[in-house]
Amino acid sequence: MIRLFDFFSSLLGLVVLSPFLLLVGLLVKLEDGGAVFYRQVRVGRHGRPFRILKFRTMAVDADRKGPLLTVGRDVRITRLGAMLRAWKIDELPQLVNVLTGDMGLVGPRPEVPRYVSIYSKDQARVLELRPGITDAASIAYRYENDLLRDCEDPETFYKENILPNKIRINLEYAAQATFSSNIKVILATLGLLPPPVKPIRPGERRAFDRTTLERPVLVTHPGAASAVLQAHNISRGGMLVEPHPGLPEGSPCTLALPEEGATDPGLIAEGVVTRNNGQGTAVRFAGPLGGEALKSLDPPQ
Repeated sequence: MIRLFDFFSSLLGLVVLSPFLLLVGLLVKLEDGGAVFYRQVRVGRHGRPFRILKFRTMAVDADRKGPLLTVGRDVRITRLGAMLRAWKIDELPQLVNVLTGDMGLVGPRPEVPRYVSIYSKDQARVLELRPGITDAASIAYRYENDLLRDCEDPETFYKENILPNKIRINLEYAAQATFSSNIKVILATLGLLPPPVKPIRPGERRAFDRTTLERPVLVTHPGAASAVLQAHNISRGGMLVEPHPGLPEGSPCTLALPEEGATDPGLIAEGVVTRNNGQGTAVRFAGPLGGEALKSLDPPQ
């Protein structure tokens, strides 16, 4: 039923929108004379590669002039391309991918082979799903480019934080997806319904792969005495400990978490205090922690 709906909806959409799509294609061509469409290899259902179709929003040969990820206001994005991206118009040609069966209207956004190659066995389960034009994770990361703009190492943050969280959202949604829930996701994408997952806005840099801790943490702040504070939780992106008046927002600090029964710290991380109020002291790590750094902790919840 879902596949039939996708097929006829995409066919109808292409017919109805054809004058508009022709106009956009003409504007893209007139802007700099380059190709109208951008085709990129993505990994589809069961690991089968296909070429995703978009209106070109970047300068010619942009792939050779920068990274795969688009961060903030990338200088490679054309003036018209910025407008198309803001309104998601550049994604409309993917109705062709839906028509051919490579994609559906709702499903995990297909990734490039480079990032699929780092999937864990559990994460690879997302490849059992048909990729789509929109999904709950895409809505949650509506401001992804701006989130990456604030990172010192955008690609690492994407691979170790955003990508795993997207996959988690997609697998959780797929476990209970229905035809009606797909319709709600489409309507939420169009702004006609509340989002199924609250969008993560710039400045909210949430922690991912979080695990609860009930252990003390040694916090060292330059120019102040070290303090042993009770941790509330830790993630790959940061740590939340009990409130402490001696840790002003914006100040650097070092956190040491001893392993139980050991004299040397099992985890040492440097970070910056991003919030300090009655709920606790939040510290954002200088770089995302990898799995090895978290091996002494309980598995993420």
